[in-house]
Amino acid sequence: MNDDPRLARPNRWPAVIVILALVGAAFGAHYLTGLRDDRREAFKGAALRLQLKAMRLALVKYEGRHHVYPHTLADLVTDGDIHAIPVDPVTGSPSSWRTTTEQRVQVDDFRVGSTATVTTIIDVHSGAPGTDQKGKAWGDY
Repeated sequence: MNDDPRLARPNRWPAVIVILALVGAAFGAHYLTGLRDDRREAFKGAALRLQLKAMRLALVKYEGRHHVYPHTLADLVTDGDIHAIPVDPVTGSPSSWRTTTEQRVQVDDFRVGSTATVTTIIDVHSGAPGTDQKGKAWGDY
């Protein structure tokens, strides 16, 4: 009979391997979730750039036809330059766009002291708060 104390101890290596595998899986899942979030943010930025490019092109086309920029984004839809006001991919809302406007004051030559003010949209930006993954503000796109 063998009285070696090493043989009497239970083998703990399978339990250690299982614990290490579980810890590794947890860290791996956390890492992959972070990658997925990074890809989602990158997609939002790309989608935002495309939406803005389309709206800015519609603004230029509208101005080319009417020789004045539109008063509202809805004018672009009414005129057929875009099918609908797009959803801001960052906010998820079509009503969160931030517009840059220009006011033109036109003097009415037929009335003394009369002026007419016309406000038009010359540019559009995202109205989303915060920044993208590179630190650029969404509103700066």
